[in-house]
Amino acid sequence: MTGSLGATALWGEDGQFPGSRPAFTVIVGLDWELPLGASSAAAERDAAEAALEAEQARRDDELARLTEQVAREHQTLVTAGTSATIAVESARLATALADAESRKLTLGTAITTDLVSAQQAAREAELARLRAEADRAIAALALAHLTGDLVSVMSLR
Repeated sequence: MTGSLGATALWGEDGQFPGSRPAFTVIVGLDWELPLGASSAAAERDAAEAALEAEQARRDDELARLTEQVAREHQTLVTAGTSATIAVESARLATALADAESRKLTLGTAITTDLVSAQQAAREAELARLRAEADRAIAALALAHLTGDLVSVMSLR
């Protein structure tokens, strides 16, 4: 509740009222905020409930986003593991082929370009294997970071 009071008067330079008539105004004001009862508490409660519902909706959205991201990172890890397994077998076969070409060259049934090509393929397969292992390690660390496992492993809690 607030109140105000104001007064004004009008007079000339000689201190007399103009036209020998006094001129003044008085303003009185009173502001009263209604309702003063339980309805304002109900409005505050409704506002608090709306804020709580909005926060719960934000939390649910964030949980859904994180769940989706964990599932995506898990799938990346599974794919990287499969790629690494395939790359290991590919490197093993390329190395076996290079060894076979080397034996064929020793026997005189192959030419050096075949041996060089087989050795190059073995080196490329080994490089692909190392990249696949690195991708698997990166995917595992990304998933561990996302799920909080990395913090417990590093004892940073």
